[in-house]
Amino acid sequence: MFNIQFNNDGTLLFVGEEGKRESVYIKRCFPWSGENEFLSLKNFKDEEIHLIENVKDLSIDDQRALRDYFDFNELKLEVRHVLEINENFELRTFEVITVQGKRTFQMKKEDYPSRGANGEVFFEDLSGDLLFIKNLESLDKDSRKKLSFLID
Repeated sequence: MFNIQFNNDGTLLFVGEEGKRESVYIKRCFPWSGENEFLSLKNFKDEEIHLIENVKDLSIDDQRALRDYFDFNELKLEVRHVLEINENFELRTFEVITVQGKRTFQMKKEDYPSRGANGEVFFEDLSGDLLFIKNLESLDKDSRKKLSFLID
């Protein structure tokens, strides 16, 4: 049996069966398709301490600790309007309006947005930030047109 505790500084503490305590971070093995499945708890030497196959299998307290961790550490930017998409050299530069404000991000030309199980569209920029569109139909016609060459 183990326990996961969230600290107010945004870190997680993993308490193993023998009572060994270790600070960990979470690496999602399949970030687009399994947000709550296959979470690798890693120490800061990048060694896997524990693999959580499904968050639903954890205690309510452990689930709460994970939710608090993700709320504190993960910034997902919801795109509401696409202003411009430019292609040059090996990069695609997006200028968008998100819930949080105006944002410019870049992706490699060979990288494309991915689709979620519920119709979401996910973008990962060169710096690793995650941006998403909840539903393409929620965007204005001009934004959908600008994205049409990237999304089936």
